[in-house]
Amino acid sequence: MLIQAQYHFYLDFMIPRFEKPILITVSHPAFSARVEGWDRREPLFFGETGRALEILQPSIQSVEHSQVRVSRDARITCIDRLRVILEWESESTPNDSIVSESQDRAVQVANSVLEHLRVVAGAPLVRRIGRYWKPGNPVFALLVPHTETWINMDDESPLPVFGGNNSMASAGALLAPETGYGKFPDLLASLSGGPRPPLSLSLLVDAQSALMSLNIREAILNTASACEVRASQYLKDQKLISNSQADAAIAAGSSFASKYFHELTQATCSRSFRHDDMSAFADIDAVYGQRNGLMHGGNLRGSFAAMGEIQQHHEVLGWIESARKAVGWLDTIPG
Repeated sequence: MLIQAQYHFYLDFMIPRFEKPILITVSHPAFSARVEGWDRREPLFFGETGRALEILQPSIQSVEHSQVRVSRDARITCIDRLRVILEWESESTPNDSIVSESQDRAVQVANSVLEHLRVVAGAPLVRRIGRYWKPGNPVFALLVPHTETWINMDDESPLPVFGGNNSMASAGALLAPETGYGKFPDLLASLSGGPRPPLSLSLLVDAQSALMSLNIREAILNTASACEVRASQYLKDQKLISNSQADAAIAAGSSFASKYFHELTQATCSRSFRHDDMSAFADIDAVYGQRNGLMHGGNLRGSFAAMGEIQQHHEVLGWIESARKAVGWLDTIPG
């Protein structure tokens, strides 16, 4: 059976225009894909499913403040769309797992095209199709309004993958307005340190934000940079050994973590993050290794690169927490 899954992703920005309509084919061992820009001769909201999306107005209310409500109206927010059509051969009717996997593939294909469009056209306002990962969740949430339609192309019959229907419309996931809680004395302490919070800590928050937005490369780079910034600051500020002694200690290390969180601190105060928290130390080694892969080759490395997206996200979340421990550990040792 030749299965076709057709997606329309509705966007709140305009895709750059070229001298000819966007029509791109993508080949993959498991499927073929076609990506099409919006043909202005068609309505923005395409077909019956698009018209259903046009009138959706979902909303959620804050659990703490009755006057705070988050809502979305596709007619107001959407000004362009991108169509992705996937096709592949299958011997069985699609189940929920295949439907979820297909949507992930469609988003990945669309985002690859959008990223190239952004660079080629020099259009910084072009963004990836928004997805969101809540740490610990086994799935990603799709944030943009979208529709799906599933067809058996052998006889062009509908495939009822959505509770008896072959199509669905979604206004996209709405995120709760609450963003977390803090302690006021901690805020005052942070403000007393200067007009900006410590760069290393800001980078770790940036890393978590990137990870939750499925920008895993940025999450890795920010996590590694946070460790590098704090380690460099420690090296600059420490007064326990001479510069030449510090350089010799760093040179003895075989990796970034070994250089700055073991050899250097052993030399300054006989302390080692590797000894104090071996698991977190290994995570610093891992994230910096992936950072080097991105910076010097543009790619993720080894077994991490072969993981599924959800598994990668859980792994990087652990690296961020370990980096937070490493940065905090440097605050506790003599320097």
